Amino acid sequence: MRAHSIVVLEWLSILNAVPMSALLMVVLSIGAFRFSLLQQQSFWALRGPASTQAADPPCSVGSGHIV
Repeated sequence: MRAHSIVVLEWLSILNAVPMSALLMVVLSIGAFRFSLLQQQSFWALRGPASTQAADPPCSVGSGHIV
């Protein structure tokens, strides 16, 4: 238990050394990055497999000869 409190005190001293504005910027940038990832995933989920099937033509060559 004593080692745990020492670790907590070290983290608190580190957080006191870092300006709060810098800490806030890090938290906000991580949040914005995660939000953009979620938006991108929902965008591709909305487009679905139909759009990818339409974009990729079947890979057949002529009369079925192996190339």
